[in-house]
Amino acid sequence: AQTAEIVIMTHPAREKAMQQALDELSQLTVVKEVGNFIRVEA
Repeated sequence: AQTAEIVIMTHPAREKAMQQALDELSQLTVVKEVGNFIRVEA
């Protein structure tokens, strides 16, 4: 099976909302793993 790495950059969001989104992503059958979460602040 082939895999791909993706990077998602979002609008400013609360930590709790990001954790919930990461939890939902990790539960998808097509997602092998959520490897990193890096906050970018400007």
